[in-house]
Parts: sequence; structure tokens; C-alpha cells
Amino acid sequence: MAAKPWQDSELKNLFKQQKETETGFTPGFDSMWEATLRASEIKKKNKWRFSGVAAGLLIALNIGIYQLAQSPLRLL
Repeated sequence: MAAKPWQDSELKNLFKQQKETETGFTPGFDSMWEATLRASEIKKKNKWRFSGVAAGLLIALNIGIYQLAQSPLRLL
């Protein structure tokens, strides 16, 4: 027993019904775009914050090493 072939009109109607059903569950493009932009700004801020902290630590480390290298060695 062979399955009957689908008619184009049947497929179109099924896809139309599915699209109408899913429309209520999907967010709009504008809201998704805004959320994406906000998320990317947060990531950029975190990257700059991390870079600033890392640069500050490297500068402090270099100053400390320079101070140790300049001070004479004192023995008890």
C-alpha cells in the first residue's frame, strides 16, 4: 500500500497553519536585535575592564621589580 502523494495546496495550508501557530511563540526581530546589541556592549565593557586591571597589575609588578633592583642588598 503506497502513501498518497501530497498536494501542493495541502502542503501550503499545513505550512501556513504551522507559521501561524509559531508566530505567537517567537519574539519579534526588533526585540531580539536590541537584546543582542545590549549583550555585545556588556561583553565589550567586561573586556576593557579586564584589560585595565591586567595593565595595572603589570605596571605595579614592573615598579616593584625596579624598586627591588635599585635597592642595595642588606645583610644582617
